[in-house]
Amino acid sequence: EVDDGVDHLLVPVPVIPSAWPEASELNPFVRYRDLMYPARLARALGLSDAQYCDLVRSLDEAVARVDGAGFRETPLVSADDLGPRVWVKNETSHVGGSHKARHLMGVMLALKVRELAGHPDSQRLAIASCGNAALGAAVIARAADRAIDVYIPEDAQASVVARLKDLGANLNVCRREGAELGDPCMSAFRAAVAQGSIPFSVQGPENGLVVEGGCTIGWEMVDQLARLKRTPSAVYIQVGGGALASGICEALLVAHRAGRLEDLPVVHTVQTQSGHPLKRAFERVKDLSERSTL
Repeated sequence: EVDDGVDHLLVPVPVIPSAWPEASELNPFVRYRDLMYPARLARALGLSDAQYCDLVRSLDEAVARVDGAGFRETPLVSADDLGPRVWVKNETSHVGGSHKARHLMGVMLALKVRELAGHPDSQRLAIASCGNAALGAAVIARAADRAIDVYIPEDAQASVVARLKDLGANLNVCRREGAELGDPCMSAFRAAVAQGSIPFSVQGPENGLVVEGGCTIGWEMVDQLARLKRTPSAVYIQVGGGALASGICEALLVAHRAGRLEDLPVVHTVQTQSGHPLKRAFERVKDLSERSTL
């Protein structure tokens, strides 16, 4: 860890698989394991492939007991009402009700690999969220029997709060104090991480491992389109900070390097007019870059 006041970008080692993963395996975290960090970590720590697969399936079964179903390939459906040759990847009926649990399953697998290899940790998990991310995090934490602190605002939706309590999450209501700037939930979350909690957040800058879990959605999409004999020319992704978009882009690059995808599609990130952090960040970086060349 470097404490120099600078955000350091961590990127995965480029993966070029010798053979594309077998699509008959139902669990994406088993199917695409050779493309992901937790399986590489398992091998580095001396675990066998069979041990790793057993670990994934055991955790997935625990997720199913908590949330009704484990991780499986999600539907890619034709959406003719949106236009010809438009396909939609539907994550709404998946674990936790969104794609967020995918990101966090990858993080938990890395923690579980270390535990199985004899390097357990006892830190609490932490996340700042009052929606799908918190629900996904709480489901995974409950399945893994890990304590989690969720930092939520005063006006968090009652149904979400109730479900988080059912899942055993420790809720921390964060109130804005005076002229405090920024999100008080994020401030409290970062303070917890500074005290030793594990950032169990879907935001890439808080925990870079979350991006890779999102890759499984992109790899599924590539396989599903291949079965339909379709090649994507454009991909539209609804994003907040960009972790899902980063995961999809990385998945497409890996598939292209492996020869599974002949041409890379154009990726469009879609945000609301009232809240568009990725666009704002992109424009700030572009502005800084232009000023540095003057």
